[in-house]
Amino acid sequence: MKPLIKQFVEQRERGVSEVLGFLLIIAVSFVVFSAFIETVVPGIVNSNEAQHYQEVVGQVYSIKGTLMNALSLRLYPNQLYVALSLGTQTFPVFIPPSEGQLSVIPFDPNLNFFNVSFTTSAGTQKFSSGLTFYVSLYNHVYPSQEVIFDNGMIATGHLNSPSLSVISNGTVGIYSSSMTLILFEDIGGGFSYTSSGSVGVSILVTSISSSTYSISSGPVIITIHSPLSSFWANYIKSLAPSQVQVSQSNGNQVITVSGINTITVMLMVLVVSTSGGG
Repeated sequence: MKPLIKQFVEQRERGVSEVLGFLLIIAVSFVVFSAFIETVVPGIVNSNEAQHYQEVVGQVYSIKGTLMNALSLRLYPNQLYVALSLGTQTFPVFIPPSEGQLSVIPFDPNLNFFNVSFTTSAGTQKFSSGLTFYVSLYNHVYPSQEVIFDNGMIATGHLNSPSLSVISNGTVGIYSSSMTLILFEDIGGGFSYTSSGSVGVSILVTSISSSTYSISSGPVIITIHSPLSSFWANYIKSLAPSQVQVSQSNGNQVITVSGINTITVMLMVLVVSTSGGG
């Protein structure tokens, strides 16, 4: 039989070894877990947020397509519903879902969103319109940015930033001496909605009009004040470089189109609202 003292010492050493082994396992697990958080999770989050960005771009394209389809078929009064995914479900255990914000800016005649004027035999004709909304994506890893819809033109990047780029051009056509304009006018009050989920967007089309005019004298003058006004100016200039002149006045882009004999103006009046999120 071993002496009591020797038994006590052996038991104590065995207990210390077990504690040290347990602590070592915890330390190794912590290192592995930290490496996982620092290397694997950001890649997963970045991939999820990149996919979400593409999803939102597709949804904004869908809104434009829905509006153009309603315009071509003269569907009014008509209620349109579209869902926008504002947030990204990233890696819920480690990182909370990212949020997004939908901001709708209604037409305001004092801001000269998209004003058009020209002269016919009956006098000066004027049209005013404006529909601008954007989805701000507040990502954790993938670059945060906006997806912007401006009277039919779609752009991505940051507002008032060199990173802004147009991915779908506007709804203007110049064909030698004829011109076509498609205008959207939101007469709602505008709103802002932030969520990590989705939001339902309701678009009530109240009227659609289309008229063709013969221009008796002078140019077509388009005055634009919007987040994408400079892109609009460049786009319209590219359609007929020899006929289009661009200038600035009081912060507005003033686009003068000469040599136009006939112009067709299509105007959709609508109300944009939200039915809440999910």
